[in-house]
Amino acid sequence: MRSILVFNERGLLLVFLVLVQCVSFVVAETTPPITITPSPPPGVGGAVSRILSWVMWADWIAVAAAFIIGAIYFAMGDSERGKRYVGGAIIGAIIMAFYTAIISGLMG
Repeated sequence: MRSILVFNERGLLLVFLVLVQCVSFVVAETTPPITITPSPPPGVGGAVSRILSWVMWADWIAVAAAFIIGAIYFAMGDSERGKRYVGGAIIGAIIMAFYTAIISGLMG
């Protein structure tokens, strides 16, 4: 005896898509909305802020040192090393200028 319902690949795909829509509709209707606000555990916010300000301070010192070392290499005639150090100092200064925005964006 032959089955009345014969499905080809399109028919099976259509049935699957309709089933997925039905299940997602039922799940969407029964699930309450969930809101999650990221926040650090109590007492950690101050420590993280202190560490980040120390890192920022050390980074500005490294930028200034790289610029001075690059200038010394330029003065001694080693322009290739001087370019690397001064270029690195400029890139570091640009990154440090946007440091607060980058960290704020990552922390939420």
